[in-house]
Amino acid sequence: MPDLQRDWQLPAAAVGSLTSAVQFGFISGTLAFAALTIADRFSPRQVFLLCALAGAACNAAGALLDRQYAALLALRFATGFFLAGIYPVGMKIA
Repeated sequence: MPDLQRDWQLPAAAVGSLTSAVQFGFISGTLAFAALTIADRFSPRQVFLLCALAGAACNAAGALLDRQYAALLALRFATGFFLAGIYPVGMKIA
């Protein structure tokens, strides 16, 4: 994050918000995946794969942004959301 902070000239609080966005996304994703029983209604392996690809796409899309902080914040949230389809679902697979 120090490189991003320097290149985009972000204050420390903005970097903290980017980190927190992933955590809030993970919490939201976990609630959504649990409430909708995604891993029970669909193949856990497919959910894992799709969430891994979507999370990777969100991270890759962040590299294409040029000082668009709000868009990066949304992508970080989405990354966290899709991580909820990787960690808990991965435990079900194991």
